[in-house]
Amino acid sequence: MLKKIYRKFAELIRPFRWRIEILTKTIFSLCLYSMVLKFPKLARKLAPIKPMALQDSGKSVLFVSYYAPPYKSSYGTQRVTKFTKYLRKIGWQVTFLTTQPARNYEIDSKGEAFVDGINVCHVPGIVDHPLMRKGILPPDDFVIWAPTAVTGIKNIIQATPIDVIVATAPPYTNMLAAAVCSVRSGIPLVTDFRDPWTKIDTYWIIKNTFSKYISKFLEAKVLKVSSRVVMTDEKFYYSDFFPENLSGIKEKVVSITNGFDEADFLNIPFGEAQEKSTKSFIFSYVGGLYSEENAQAILNVLIEWARHYPDDMKNVIFEYAGSDGKLLKDATNIGINYLDHGYVSHVIANQIRDRCSVQIFAQPTEFKAHVLSGKIFEMIRNPKPILALTRQDGAVARLLKETNTGITFTAKDTVAAAQLLKMWYDLWRQSGHIKYEAVQTAVAQYSREHLTVKLSDVLEEVCRKT
Repeated sequence: MLKKIYRKFAELIRPFRWRIEILTKTIFSLCLYSMVLKFPKLARKLAPIKPMALQDSGKSVLFVSYYAPPYKSSYGTQRVTKFTKYLRKIGWQVTFLTTQPARNYEIDSKGEAFVDGINVCHVPGIVDHPLMRKGILPPDDFVIWAPTAVTGIKNIIQATPIDVIVATAPPYTNMLAAAVCSVRSGIPLVTDFRDPWTKIDTYWIIKNTFSKYISKFLEAKVLKVSSRVVMTDEKFYYSDFFPENLSGIKEKVVSITNGFDEADFLNIPFGEAQEKSTKSFIFSYVGGLYSEENAQAILNVLIEWARHYPDDMKNVIFEYAGSDGKLLKDATNIGINYLDHGYVSHVIANQIRDRCSVQIFAQPTEFKAHVLSGKIFEMIRNPKPILALTRQDGAVARLLKETNTGITFTAKDTVAAAQLLKMWYDLWRQSGHIKYEAVQTAVAQYSREHLTVKLSDVLEEVCRKT
């Protein structure tokens, strides 16, 4: 009788077995790691990780990131790749814990790889599961990877001298695993927030109320464990990034934005000669469009220009590179020559920006003021003016004003933006180029090499305090 009941029960739960298994593992891991973060001294005593003895150099860092080359740059790989490149240049020993892409569409075969001398340790990643992209699992869908990451970090710090750990997010599971190992080993942790955690309002949103509570708890504990906290936006926007009720956190925070790598521009022939040889007025948009509404904001500017000056259109080319070209397909109805290159490598992206006369940048109206897209930094390095459709009180507008690299309009300023495009077009017709002088000293502050020196200073400070 009991066997029949058991078989019947097994049949009933079979369709849900994977969900139950995931939830069970998640609950167990979160309970265990929450206790480690809540009682760090006890965790260090009961479950210590004995790190390998440090060397005299005092400059050995472990990076933790689920994503790294050869994943596409859209997964946040470029920031850590550039950091490790220039940390190696200034004498740091770099070890990197990451996974490998399981699907072809995740790979950028032409993307930038790690430089020589970096010890890259791969651990197994996760496979898609029924709860992915449901907004249920805290801190994110990668939480089932946490035990694998913890084991990988543990193995590294037991076999390799590590002075400091850097964990970047999202996914926030990177930080959870690194924080657990930091507590158990005594190695200081620096957390690098490319996006807010519980305050995020895009892709990584947690929808379940109880899961939100767990995420807030984990975020608070990880921030407390962190010796230093890096945010990719200006510290001016601290309250948009972190909960304000956490005492002692703001003092730990330092701003290190994204930037551009001067090396990426060395082989691109900038200058008037190239522009004069171009027979068409080219403007470009490179990168994700985020939403149909954002794409329409760009099209509305072009429609306004074409409505008043239809004859200009025969000399105009609109080049797009990214995954959302279908959102701009109506550009052909305006009479503009529209070229959709699809997703391209980083090198090709810079070449497309280089051959244009004007760069277009746009953000959805619902984006918060602090949001700085990574591509904006490569745009300010390119000596072509930027027409930006974004909020006037936002970080992008502040950056363009600081560097004098472009002009900002809101999505509703269609007429004014179209008039500026027309003015720039007329300048191009007259002289073959648009003269627009950037403040080079301001632009230089956003080079990847300069920004990595800032990170190195943070890491050295943390190491000295331990």
